[in-house]
Amino acid sequence: MMMDSAEKHYFLERAEAELDLANEATHESAARAHYYLAGFYLDRAHNGAANEN
Repeated sequence: MMMDSAEKHYFLERAEAELDLANEATHESAARAHYYLAGFYLDRAHNGAANEN
């Protein structure tokens, strides 16, 4: 099942928000967590769900 454009847009928006939060973070581990989440959202936006067949 392919992801529709609204879902892809959602994941891209979430990735952008996480990158903004990472850049604003004052603690290194918080920034790292936001970058990790941004990567997850970008992966979902470009590759779909991890469990899709």
